[in-house]
Amino acid sequence: MSQRAVVFGASGQLGVELVRELRARRYDVKGWDRTQVDITDPAAVENALAQFDAQVVFNSAAYNQVDVAEKEPQAAFLVNGLAVRNLALACRQVDARLVHFSTDYVFDGAARHPYVEDDPTHPLGAYAVSKLAGELYAQAYLEPNWRANCTPRRIWIRPWWCEHRECSGPAD
Repeated sequence: MSQRAVVFGASGQLGVELVRELRARRYDVKGWDRTQVDITDPAAVENALAQFDAQVVFNSAAYNQVDVAEKEPQAAFLVNGLAVRNLALACRQVDARLVHFSTDYVFDGAARHPYVEDDPTHPLGAYAVSKLAGELYAQAYLEPNWRANCTPRRIWIRPWWCEHRECSGPAD
């Protein structure tokens, strides 16, 4: 039996490639975009995940207008923060892993060395704060129980650039 995966944000630059790659690796994949499942609605997320029974959930959905986020911080936080909370809680209910795509913007860029995951974050601006909030929600709601299970239930990836067949640019 093949692994089952869900990709939220499946019509975006990253989501399209994720779906393509997962299918090439013989995953049974269901991809949803914002018109199909509103990830800012906890019930919609729970219903979607209950329908498909995935082992892993990829979140490539994002409010990615960095400059506009300064004028619309609530909108950025809703998608990049609270929606990730909804995904984490739903993943916990169905025992699925969450792979969440964040951003390198959670760092301020002042380090004189390449960043590693344990470096302290210092987000500058509403977009970066909203993306860090999503990471913290995933961590809080999907922290592994190390005594019972050493498998991480959440992973976040902080890309800084994304190449796509039709376009390239900042990863989110």
